Amino acid sequence: MNFKKRLKKAPYLLLLFLVFYCSKPIEPKGEITTQKIDIQPFTHLKLKGKFRAFYKKSDKNFIDIETYPNIFDNLSIENKGDSLIISEKKPIKKVDFYNVDIYTNAEIHSIIMSDAVEMNTDNDLVSPKIHLNLKDHSKFIGGFDTQQIFINMSNLSLMNCKGKAKKAYIRLVDTANFLSPYFLVDNMTLKSKNQTYTEVNVKDTLRVDVQDTSKLLYYNQPVRDFKVGENTKVNHQKLN
Repeated sequence: MNFKKRLKKAPYLLLLFLVFYCSKPIEPKGEITTQKIDIQPFTHLKLKGKFRAFYKKSDKNFIDIETYPNIFDNLSIENKGDSLIISEKKPIKKVDFYNVDIYTNAEIHSIIMSDAVEMNTDNDLVSPKIHLNLKDHSKFIGGFDTQQIFINMSNLSLMNCKGKAKKAYIRLVDTANFLSPYFLVDNMTLKSKNQTYTEVNVKDTLRVDVQDTSKLLYYNQPVRDFKVGENTKVNHQKLN
C-alpha cells in the first residue's frame, strides 16, 4: 500500500524537482572569455536580462559577448527577419563581467528593454522615427537624432539621453525616471503618473498631463499646455 502511494507521488516529486532546478539562479563559472557572433542587419531590437548592452556604429554586423562560459551558454540570440532578440534562458545571479557589444550598420526603428538590462550608445541613434519601451528596472543611456520619438517607460525604468528630436511623445508610469536635460525637443507631449520624475528640454511647445505625486522639471521657454494634479510638483529652470 505504501509503495503504491509513493508511486502515485513520484510524478509530483519529479515536477517539484524540475521547477526547483529550472528556477535556481545560475552562478558564473570558469574564466572570462570574449566570443564573436556574426548577425544580419536588423531594425528592431529586444533585450531582456541582467547584462549590459553597448550599441556601436560599424560597417559590419556582429556581436561581441564578454562573460563567463556558462553565462554565455545561457544567452538566447535570435536574429530573424528584421529583428534581433537577446534574452536569458534561465535566471542568473549577479555577474561582474557580462557585456554584450552590438556592432551594426543598421538603422534601428524600435527598442524593447526589460528585466534590468542596461543599454549604452557610443553614437546617436539616427532614424526618422524611433520607438522605445522600457520596463522592469531597465536603463537606457545614449543619444538620438530623429524626427519623431515615442517612449513608453514603467516599473522603475530609467532613461538619460542627449541629442535632438522634432517631436517626442513620452508616457511614464510606476516610478519611471526620464532625466534628459540635454535632449533638445522642438515639440513634446508628456503623460506621467504614479511617482515618476521627468527632466525635459523643450524649445517650442510642451503639452503635459502629469498626475499623482509625479514631478516635472522643464528647461527652455516653450508654449505650455499643462494639466497637473493637486499633488504634482512642476518646476522651471534655466539650463546651466
